[in-house]
Amino acid sequence: MTPHENSPVFHAFHVKDGYWTKIGAAWNTKSGQGLSVALDLLPPDGRFILAEPRQRPGAKRTQAPRR
Repeated sequence: MTPHENSPVFHAFHVKDGYWTKIGAAWNTKSGQGLSVALDLLPPDGRFILAEPRQRPGAKRTQAPRR
């Protein structure tokens, strides 16, 4: 197991009127055939966006850059 294996591969957001609210995260399943999604709340319309996590300015890189 690598140190960042339990890091989410996606963050879940609800978007309303241009405001993005983080509501959860998603991880690869052990089989690699799907995602396990954990939501802290359910959006009223039932819709959410999964987006790759962004690197914060000044944060150390956890993976080698893609070429």
